[in-house]
Amino acid sequence: MAILAPSVAPGGLALTFNGLMLAARRWPVLLALWLAAVLTALPFALLPGEALLSLAARPVIAHMADGLDAWQWLDLTAAMRAQAGAGLPDDLQQGLLGAGLALLLLPLGGLVSAFLYGGTLLSFLERDRPFNLRRFAWGCWRWFAGFSLLALVQFLATLILLVPILIFSTSLAASIGPWGFIVAALLAGLLLLWLALFEQARVMCVARGTRNPFKGLGYALSCLLRRPLAWLAIYALGLLALAGVHFVFRLGLLPAAAPIWPLAVLAQQVFVLARLFLRAARLAAGMEIARG
Repeated sequence: MAILAPSVAPGGLALTFNGLMLAARRWPVLLALWLAAVLTALPFALLPGEALLSLAARPVIAHMADGLDAWQWLDLTAAMRAQAGAGLPDDLQQGLLGAGLALLLLPLGGLVSAFLYGGTLLSFLERDRPFNLRRFAWGCWRWFAGFSLLALVQFLATLILLVPILIFSTSLAASIGPWGFIVAALLAGLLLLWLALFEQARVMCVARGTRNPFKGLGYALSCLLRRPLAWLAIYALGLLALAGVHFVFRLGLLPAAAPIWPLAVLAQQVFVLARLFLRAARLAAGMEIARG
């Protein structure tokens, strides 16, 4: 196959192009990812927003938004001490409750992603078959538990291993002055490898038909060691494309559409869809390697 040719640069470019084309052909998968992203975001927007709306209508909040003088801070502190025995005002309690509920819903996004990974990757694996919604749902359910466990492993490994490395590398880059770009380049490569390892673990689980995330990590590590430059090309191109999407949205679409809120909402959803498309293309490119 041409995409598995020994030449690294053409291989990486071809893999990326094939991933883009496969993700575009599987547009129902992209639609499912977009709907899940929108529905998952609603609780984060509605719960704290609705609870804090009445709090924002209080005159004191409007005055605070304009800045507080020293005497206002003293009055506010005295009022808080006076109300300490009676409890917090109802509006403030509602606002804090809404924010707390939103925090409790934070794992929801990760669970939804873990659920959709299986169906998405199975659809890419079976690229020669027509898209089937039942087959997609079956793949979602089949790998949901394994991918949920893998997400937990990724979170803990990031917290225990990656975060200390990032802190140390940042301090080292700042201390060595002009040579810090070398540390920054090595750190960027490490982050690409980290992302590729856990994403390819999901790909390998589906490609090899296993629900054991630890086996998936082993397969992924073996695959990355066999073709490290091809993976670097896929993820470097993918992240450059993502940076381009952010640049166009932040500096082009959003400022132009901001004065008209329907256009702003539309631009935001186009931005979300573009990001999801690039992630789907990256997964599809990974599946192309796994199939080989």
